[in-house]
Amino acid sequence: MTRRRELLSALALVVLSAVSLAAAAQAVVSGWSARREMDRAELIAWLTERDVSSLPRAIRLKLARRFEQDFAGGHDWKQELSELDEPRRRRMTENYFELSQTWFLEKVDRYYELQEPQRTDYVDSQIDGISRWPVLEKDGLQSGSLLWNADPGRYLPRLEAKFKHLKPEQQQRVQQFVGTIYMRWLAKGFRQLLPIGPE
Repeated sequence: MTRRRELLSALALVVLSAVSLAAAAQAVVSGWSARREMDRAELIAWLTERDVSSLPRAIRLKLARRFEQDFAGGHDWKQELSELDEPRRRRMTENYFELSQTWFLEKVDRYYELQEPQRTDYVDSQIDGISRWPVLEKDGLQSGSLLWNADPGRYLPRLEAKFKHLKPEQQQRVQQFVGTIYMRWLAKGFRQLLPIGPE
């Protein structure tokens, strides 16, 4: 009986610790979201000291959207990455890729929530954001974007390959979304190259 009580107490402690960590993380990120702009130094500290894969999806999305805001504004994070030592840069890169997956899967989920007539407009509205999202190598150096102008097929399939842990039906949704993004990107490029005739 005593042994069982000890096990239950230990389990309760683990649960409470996990809840406390999640609550602390939520409090920090909620504090950031209340400001006009999250401080980059705080974000770097967060991403170089923690493993974001254990955080709730909602928090990972908030962190990912902070990157999205910077990329949309033209800030590419090269300077910040160059100032990190190797262990912190590796942790930052691992967390960044985790956030990239969370961010991209949210796009996939949103796509399938829409009715067919709305999906093409949604994809067109997301292409620029996806093309601005950089791909980071293990050394922290950028090697293009998820939709790199010179060879978009080089990066989207690489991200897609990281979703092998998903259920088969989820993997299929990712593959279909990747294919749609890729084809719409090509179609937009071809339209820009075609000569415009007289109206």
